[in-house]
Amino acid sequence: MNILESLDELKKEAQRQNLEFDAIAEEKFETGLELFKGKVIQTEVASSTGVGIRVIKNKRCGFSFTEKLSAETVKEMINNAVENAQVSDETELETASAFSLPEKELEIYNEELEKVDLNYLKNMALEIEENAYNENSLIKNIPHLGMGKSFKKTYVLNSQGVFFEKKSNAISGGLSVYAEKNGSAKSGYYVRGGRKTDIFIASEIAKEAVARAVDLLEAKPVKSGKYPVVFSNRTASRLFSMFLSSFFAENVQKGQSRLAGKLGQKTAVDNLSLISDPHLINGAGSTLFDDEGTIAEKLYLIKDGTLESYLYNLESAAKENRKSTGHGKRGYASQVSTGIWNILLEKSDAFIDDLLSSKDKCLYITELEGGAGCSQVSGEISIGAQGFLIEKGQKIRPVDEITLSANFFELLLNIEMISNSYSDDFSKVKIPDLLVQEIHVAG
Repeated sequence: MNILESLDELKKEAQRQNLEFDAIAEEKFETGLELFKGKVIQTEVASSTGVGIRVIKNKRCGFSFTEKLSAETVKEMINNAVENAQVSDETELETASAFSLPEKELEIYNEELEKVDLNYLKNMALEIEENAYNENSLIKNIPHLGMGKSFKKTYVLNSQGVFFEKKSNAISGGLSVYAEKNGSAKSGYYVRGGRKTDIFIASEIAKEAVARAVDLLEAKPVKSGKYPVVFSNRTASRLFSMFLSSFFAENVQKGQSRLAGKLGQKTAVDNLSLISDPHLINGAGSTLFDDEGTIAEKLYLIKDGTLESYLYNLESAAKENRKSTGHGKRGYASQVSTGIWNILLEKSDAFIDDLLSSKDKCLYITELEGGAGCSQVSGEISIGAQGFLIEKGQKIRPVDEITLSANFFELLLNIEMISNSYSDDFSKVKIPDLLVQEIHVAG
């Protein structure tokens, strides 16, 4: 039985039992390899297929899934979900109503990538490795070098007539290099991803990884104190990623977000707008619908400094008698939670050099280390960092062994400038370079 046949069987059995339900089915395929000193040391070819169902019976939800596709296993899965519902708490949840998808081409699948095989991945990895060693004699080792591609097809259906499908694929590759100079050692890591093979220019990928290592050699800490700080678009994106769960309505409802009760209030500087845009062309997280069969639409989380919305799935929306914002997230083997599609902070007209030269002295942060000292609930930030000391717009020297201490929600109110560029990371979170007025730095 193939996946469509199993979904047809699921629908028939659920209708026979007069059940309200929604279901998700996935087909996934991944292939990749790792290279070390010109030799392939590991290959991966993995696939998975499965179906998961959520049943609503007597205002109670039950979940179950199966990876074995047959009439018997589908029926057993449904019966298990019904049984699980009997011991769950009551909910006001209702499945999504049927609707027509907007006619938008998001360009999240490129048929040409299906021609990419392990030979292509190996040859590209070899070329990247050669370029990295030739780029700079200070590169002593390349401890990690990998290439891979992925494919995913998703089906969503429910008892109200929803039936959607989508497919996406992507390719990625990157390396970590190790550089040494005068007893100083640094690593540099760079990954490039997307949906076209022409983004893989070996010399460019190698050059970026090498620069991230070599430029930080012989770095030293700065004196402890308060400094203006410029976060590169790469580190700014990572910083925001750590705290996006504060915008999840389910976390707000559980008292696990500092944004609780702040809708309509000023939570950031006036020129800051944060957007969820699932319709971004060729975006890493683009979609027309979420995993509950709800339409995914563009919305502002923060607009001109004011908190406009949380991110809702069907259950968190039902608790407040609201509509879902289309952020229900699940896989066939998991229960529903809240997820993100594409999160973007609106750019300005300023260049990165404008941010760096706006202060007599500042720190330019290009690497963040770890994140164990950061709390998604309170917003507290205590994180190691590396980067550069900047004076009058010029790099004076590299900096490391420093710790940044701040609070994310206070930081939103202390951003002085926003740049005009995102990083080239194939990521769902896109934040420009940010100049923060003042952050405590422990050297």
